[in-house]
Amino acid sequence: MAALPMAPSPSGFAALQYLCDMRHGALGARLTAVFNAPPLRPRELQHEVALVTGGTGGIGLATAQALCAAGAEVHVTGRNEERGQAAARSAPPDSTGSIKFHKLDMSTPAAARQLDTIMQRELGSRHLDILVQNLACMPDRYELVGSGGDGGAVHERSLSTNLLAFYECGTRLHARMASGGRSISVVSAGLHPHRLSVPALRALDEDKDGFDPVHAYCTTHRARAHLTRVWATQHPHLRFASVHPGWAVTDGLSNAQAMAGWFQVLKRTLRTAAQGADTIAWLVSKDAKVASGGYYWDRRERSLDLPLAGTKTSDSDVAAVFEYVSATCRAE
Repeated sequence: MAALPMAPSPSGFAALQYLCDMRHGALGARLTAVFNAPPLRPRELQHEVALVTGGTGGIGLATAQALCAAGAEVHVTGRNEERGQAAARSAPPDSTGSIKFHKLDMSTPAAARQLDTIMQRELGSRHLDILVQNLACMPDRYELVGSGGDGGAVHERSLSTNLLAFYECGTRLHARMASGGRSISVVSAGLHPHRLSVPALRALDEDKDGFDPVHAYCTTHRARAHLTRVWATQHPHLRFASVHPGWAVTDGLSNAQAMAGWFQVLKRTLRTAAQGADTIAWLVSKDAKVASGGYYWDRRERSLDLPLAGTKTSDSDVAAVFEYVSATCRAE
């Protein structure tokens, strides 16, 4: 029997630096609000079309509302009809924008292709101006998703949702974006302690007994940030960024079994969803000075690698991960 791929151990020093930095909580959000103007001006996004995946609750909904308040026509995806219709009715008072809900389970590349078809119909002859890939999950246990019953591929849920569907969605929708469009990848700063490699990603699919929800979440988010940088080189007419929204209170966080202890200890220090959406909204503004492909939190570009962490990813590893993800999606 062939040996299972081994995922690299996280950097303990990087984890210590990350977990002790309380700027990721409400403190950082308050400092950002004190020293900066609101992220978007009224009507700044008038006549622009935006898409926010996972936009029916938490940071995704707060982002949709912020874009709508600035005048955008915002499309959101989600699995729950009731939450989706509530999101569509939640446009801020006096807003000139709108929010439209599309019921879709975005856990597979096939769903991303379906979303592309939906947006083609919605856009008509127009272009997409803003893409916010917010959707991600932290499953409580190892679980496969996909069309295995029809002979199609199946993958571990966090790999499929957080990375494969993410890649397929971006690859297809970037082709529908206007010059100057903004593509924002929402990630977790939990990526900092984790090294990235193809074996680390393959292990998510193949090592059922060794499955770690936190490692799966953080590793796929690190891959999202690196894929965003690759996209920035491929599409110089668009603006790309990955963004850590900070430690914010969301249903996903409060319900994640693997994070229950952490949440109980720190819940009084966490951000609101609206505070988590601040830098996302700022990154799509016309005034933001953004290095395309950069990684941001609290309106500042940051390094993916903390000092002395030993987590730096080589160019060849990034290229290998990009090819692995794209080849896996092509095989669907």
